[in-house]
Amino acid sequence: MHAYRLNPHAHSIHSDGESSMEEIDTIARENSTHIFVTDHNTVDGHRGFVSEMIGAGIEVKTNTGVDILVCGNRTNILSLFDDELEHRLDPRNPIYGEVDISAIDLVGLAKEMGHEVILPHIGTSEGMLMLPKNEQEEVARNKVFVEYNGRIGRGINRLAKRFAQKFKLPTIAGGDSHIRAYDQYTSTHTKVRSKETLTPIEMLQTLRKRKGSGMRISTPGMMESLATGKQILKAGGMKMLQMVAKYKRKQIFGT
Repeated sequence: MHAYRLNPHAHSIHSDGESSMEEIDTIARENSTHIFVTDHNTVDGHRGFVSEMIGAGIEVKTNTGVDILVCGNRTNILSLFDDELEHRLDPRNPIYGEVDISAIDLVGLAKEMGHEVILPHIGTSEGMLMLPKNEQEEVARNKVFVEYNGRIGRGINRLAKRFAQKFKLPTIAGGDSHIRAYDQYTSTHTKVRSKETLTPIEMLQTLRKRKGSGMRISTPGMMESLATGKQILKAGGMKMLQMVAKYKRKQIFGT
C-alpha cells in the first residue's frame, strides 16, 4: 500500500511564489509530499521542468475575478493555456488580471479536456461565493473539488464545508503556498492511499472516489499572514494592490 501526501495549490517564482520549480521539487522530496504548482494565469514553470513529485496546474482568474484551479497532466495543461487561455489574457496585467472567460465556461472546458477542477478559497473576495447562486449551481454540477485553504482562517473554510455539503462535492486541502517559511508547501495536504503507484493527477482522481483520504489544514497566524502578504506584494507590486482593492470583501490573502 502506497501512502501519499498531496498539496494541490502552490505558487512559484513564475507568479507570486518565493521558490523556483527546482526548490519546490526539493521541498517535495524532503517532505514526501507531491505538489501541484498552480501559478496565476501562467504555465511557464512547467515548460522546462518535469518531476514525478510536481503536478501541472494553473490558477485562472476568470472574468468576474473568481479564481479557479485546473490540474492535469503536463501536456494537456500546456495545451489548455496555449490554445484556449493565452489569447484571453489581459495584456496590461497578464499574471494578476482577469482572463476573458467565465467560471462556467472555464470549468466546462477543463472538464471536456479531462482536467480536474478545484474551487480555491471560495469564501474570499476571489472565491466562488462571489458569483450569483445560479452560476454557483452550474459550476457545482461538474462535480468539482472544493478546497479547504491553509492560508485562511477556520471561519472562511467553514463556508467551503457548507458549499461542499450542499452540492455533495469532494473536498481537498490546499496549501495556497507562497513562501518556504512556516512549511507552507507541505503543512497543508491531503493523504491518498493506493495499492498502485500514482502520478499527482491520478491521486486527484483517486480522491474523487473518496478512498483512504484524510486532510491536514494549517491555520496561519498573524506573522505568517503578514509574511505571505509581503511576498505577494513583492512579486506583484502595484498591480497586485490594484487587484486587492478591486476584489477585497472579506480578507486579503486568499490569493
